[in-house]
Amino acid sequence: MSENMSDGYIFVSYSHVDNAVEEMRLATRQISKIIADLNDELQPLKNSWEGDDRRVYDEKQAAWNNAVHNMGQWLEDNAKTLDHIRELYTKNEQKQAQSWQEVRSGR
Repeated sequence: MSENMSDGYIFVSYSHVDNAVEEMRLATRQISKIIADLNDELQPLKNSWEGDDRRVYDEKQAAWNNAVHNMGQWLEDNAKTLDHIRELYTKNEQKQAQSWQEVRSGR
């Protein structure tokens, strides 16, 4: 991809877009797995807590889980948006190529 974008052209590298979308989805899955693994590892410790300690931890854990869920949703939404943009660029490029196919020279 050209570093100089002042020429007014937009260059779309479809493989880079595809990779970015897949990396967003992979990051979401990895974060979810890390949180699930951490919760599993902490379970024996959590079982020993009582009273305010447990209540406060449960509140914080719920907020953390909610934040991770929201981040995952945000990543997935943006991955879908990026994928949609790629589709639009592809369709537009195909349409432009078709327009040139229809150009005739001579008589």
